[in-house]
Amino acid sequence: MTRGCLSARVACYEESGLKALPDDLRAAFERCDSLSCLRAEYRAVEFVQQDLREAMPEGAFDLVLRRNAVATYYAADVQRELLERIAQRTRPDAVLVLVIHESLPAGVAGFAARPGVRTIYRRVET
Repeated sequence: MTRGCLSARVACYEESGLKALPDDLRAAFERCDSLSCLRAEYRAVEFVQQDLREAMPEGAFDLVLRRNAVATYYAADVQRELLERIAQRTRPDAVLVLVIHESLPAGVAGFAARPGVRTIYRRVET
């Protein structure tokens, strides 16, 4: 298991990993020794590995974290299709978080940029 995956499973991160998070989202974390850990009431997390081009996970999500997959390696038309399918699986006002070097391709419906934060988007009705 990679360090990043292990960190996500225990929901504890070094402060440097959360520095770009807006203050209202930082409130979901508490200090635990030298780490910031997600508060227990937010830890309803299930990890799923699957090819999003083949099938989407079931459910209505409040948070989607994407690391390098969709916005880095797929063509823009595939990115748009997958992101719109992800939007269909999220609740209103859900949050989509990309890694720092990614952005949404032009024309993606269902997400709006969070003001002042480059890689965090909010689910909006289209």
